[in-house]
Amino acid sequence: MNENIVLNLKVIPNSSGFEILEFDEEKSFLKIKVKSRPQKGQANNELLKELKKILGKIKIISGLNSRNKKILISRQKLQEIKKFL
Repeated sequence: MNENIVLNLKVIPNSSGFEILEFDEEKSFLKIKVKSRPQKGQANNELLKELKKILGKIKIISGLNSRNKKILISRQKLQEIKKFL
C-alpha cells in the first residue's frame, strides 16, 4: 500500500548545514536544520532539494512562509527518514 501521509516539520534556517535532528513519531514531527536563510524561498529550496534526495517526490502543502511546515510524503518513505536519525 502506497498511502500518503502529512509530515510536520520545524525548520531551523541559518544553521551550519542541512541536518535532520529528531523525529517525534507520535506527532509525525521532524526537526530539520538548513544552511540557507529564510529569504526569497532559499530555505524552502534547500529543504526540498535535500529531502528529495532521501524521499523522492515530496510537496510542501503549507507553511511556505513559516518555520512550521507540512509536507506530503508516502508512508513507506517515513522509514527512510528514520535511518538518518
